[in-house]
Amino acid sequence: MKNRDYVYGIACGIFVSIGMIGWWLFPSQHGRIIELGTSMMFVLGLMVMILGYMAIVVAHKRTRMDEHGPISFLRLFKSGLIITLVATVIYVGIWMIVYNNGGTELMDVIQEGHLARIRESGLADELKEVKLADHEKFIENYRENALYRMWVTTLEVFPVGLAYSLLSALVFRRKKQTFFA
Repeated sequence: MKNRDYVYGIACGIFVSIGMIGWWLFPSQHGRIIELGTSMMFVLGLMVMILGYMAIVVAHKRTRMDEHGPISFLRLFKSGLIITLVATVIYVGIWMIVYNNGGTELMDVIQEGHLARIRESGLADELKEVKLADHEKFIENYRENALYRMWVTTLEVFPVGLAYSLLSALVFRRKKQTFFA
């Protein structure tokens, strides 16, 4: 079962990284992507993650079909966690490669969108200044500290996989059947 988990994890990691790979491979399309706006980029990214993490559901369904008898929640959760960890490592690795080879332009677009939303919000001027300063500090840390960048990127994708692992393990577990005479 573990080899299957690694295969599904690799497939999931590549699938959830499609947007970043596309950004890197097709720089002539950057204008079209930027026109979508950061909100739509996040929605599309989340949708791709949700579809990619269906690999956990498929793996658990295959496990349930292949095995007859009890399948514990813990066993399925571990399987989902392995898939999630492999996918997360691939996602973070691909982002680090893309970021260091032209991905800073994508980050600039995303950061400008965040800053514009803060400026246009109906917050008091003092609160706006605090939020803008916090965000500028975040941008500085993100650009200068690779470990920080890796941590933030991990937090983008890992929670979705963790949620899928929990829910799928709950749905596909099979309890030991007891028969009463």
